[in-house]
Amino acid sequence: MRLKSIYESEEPLEDEDIFGEVADHVMSAIKSQERNLKLEKYILSNENLFYYAYLYARDVLKKPWPEAEEIIKKSPVQSYGYAMDVIKGRWPEGEEAIKRNANAAQAYATNVLKKPWPEGEEAIKTNQNATFFYTK
Repeated sequence: MRLKSIYESEEPLEDEDIFGEVADHVMSAIKSQERNLKLEKYILSNENLFYYAYLYARDVLKKPWPEAEEIIKKSPVQSYGYAMDVIKGRWPEGEEAIKRNANAAQAYATNVLKKPWPEGEEAIKTNQNATFFYTK
């Protein structure tokens, strides 16, 4: 692992250069079950690391990570996952993102809310599979 390249780089790295390294660091933290404060700071510094913010909250912290929620909300799919796996219930703060994606909206209604979700129906109806599995 090249810790210095992501933690101490003088210049911002391109996203494609960092995703693999961040993945390695997140997987290492998951395996060790130990927090990595430098990694947390790095994840919080890049709004494109929503997937890793979600994974870190779910598998390392095992609890909500309020500081990362603005980043997680950038992704409908990660917002759904965060509600399902971390919040373990309705997450109003992530619903704006979730309702932009048919599959995320359907899964949120079915698996989290466990009832119809009118706010997500516009997206859900754009996808045949999401419509089929939608709870009514």
